[in-house]
Amino acid sequence: MKRQLRNMDLNLLTLFITVMEQQNVSKAAKLLNMSQPAMSLGLNRLRKRFDDELFYRSGGVMQPTTLAQSLYQPISLALNNIGQVLPSNQASQPTLNFNLAVPAKLATSQWQGCLNQLAKQADHYQLSINDNLNLEALKHNRVDFIINNHAMEGEDIVCETLAEDNLILVYAKEHPRFNAMSSLDQLSAERFVLVEGETLLHKQDKLNVGLQVNSFDSALALAAETDLLTIVPKSCFENSLWQRHLKWHVTPFGQKTMPYFLSWLEQREQDKSHQWLRQFILSQFNPNPLSAVSA
Repeated sequence: MKRQLRNMDLNLLTLFITVMEQQNVSKAAKLLNMSQPAMSLGLNRLRKRFDDELFYRSGGVMQPTTLAQSLYQPISLALNNIGQVLPSNQASQPTLNFNLAVPAKLATSQWQGCLNQLAKQADHYQLSINDNLNLEALKHNRVDFIINNHAMEGEDIVCETLAEDNLILVYAKEHPRFNAMSSLDQLSAERFVLVEGETLLHKQDKLNVGLQVNSFDSALALAAETDLLTIVPKSCFENSLWQRHLKWHVTPFGQKTMPYFLSWLEQREQDKSHQWLRQFILSQFNPNPLSAVSA
C-alpha cells in the first residue's frame, strides 16, 4: 500500500473518496467542481495506478470493486489526518456538510428539539437529514451519524446511548370502554396499533395487535380517531398535534423505556468538525453523556 500511494496526487485520492461516497460520477464531479472529461481522466489515472477497474456501473450507481472497498478506509483516514494538520483560514471558513440518518418514525420525538437547536447554530454548515440507516452508508461516509432506537453493530462502529424515553399507554379521550381505572384484563380485550418493527413489550406481555404502522405519529393519529390503543415514547406524545385528543398513563407492561443511540465510524473520531457535531448532539440529549463503547 505504501508503495502504491507514494507520490500519488492527493487530488486523485479526493476524487476516489468522492466517487465512493456519492456512487455517481456526475454528483462527484459537481461536488469537486470538475468537468466530466476531467473526472474521466482522473478515474483512468487511478485505474492505471492501481491496475484495477475500481468502479463498475450496476443498477444505476457506481459500485466499488473489492480492491476499491479495501482502499477506501485507509485513504479516507489518511486524507482526514492530512486535513487535521493543515492550517485553517478562520477568515474564510468553509461550509461544513453533515449528513444525519434518522428514521421517520422518530420525527416527533425529542430528536426534533435537538434539530431545532441545531438550526440556531452558526451558519457555516449545511445539514441533510435522511432515513438511510445502512451501515454501508456510514462506513462509506455517505452519512456522518445514525440516530436510532436500536444499537448499530459492526466492525469499527462506535455506538453511544443518548437517552431513554419513557413509554406510555395512549388512548382517545372519548374512548367508549377504556380509562385510567381499567384493569389489565380489560386491557387485554382491547385492540392496539403499534409501530412496525418496534420492541415495546416484553415477550410475556400479550396484546391484541390490530394494526401496524410506520411511525409513532401515525399510531397516535389512529388512537385519537378510533378505539385503538397504542404505546409510544412520551416525547412523541408531547410533540404530537394529536395530543389534545388523547389521554395517557404509564405503560402497565414490562418494558418501561425506549433508548436512543448515536452511532458513527470510529475513524472519524479525530475529525474536528465531526467532534463538534457529535458533542452538540450528545449535549442536547444528555448533559452528562455516558461513555461511548465500540459495538
